Amino acid sequence: MEKKKLLVIEDNFFIMRMVQSFLSEIDCQIIHADNGIDGHNIAQKERPEILLIDIMLPGMNGLDIVKSLRNLPEFKNTPIILMSANAEEKDIQSGYDSGCDDYITKPFSKEILQNSIKKYL
Repeated sequence: MEKKKLLVIEDNFFIMRMVQSFLSEIDCQIIHADNGIDGHNIAQKERPEILLIDIMLPGMNGLDIVKSLRNLPEFKNTPIILMSANAEEKDIQSGYDSGCDDYITKPFSKEILQNSIKKYL
């Protein structure tokens, strides 16, 4: 059986390495983009089964990526998890309003990230 593809769009190298480390125990293929435009394009090309997207990205922010992908039929039911240091209620609500399925705040633990991903595997 082929591993499910997980696209992580995160511009911070250290956070990306942490995410990769946290998810190393989960049976999935991790694809990475370090800016919003590349992430959006990679999503359309690779068609990942799960997306993990930072909100504050160069080129195109995470909220706009979610809104754009949700307008494409092939991403209507794809699980999208937003992650952000913005932890106020209005920020979290904006994430859900954009169309994400889950929103995790930074910093997050290994368990929080793994549990959020495992829900959709």
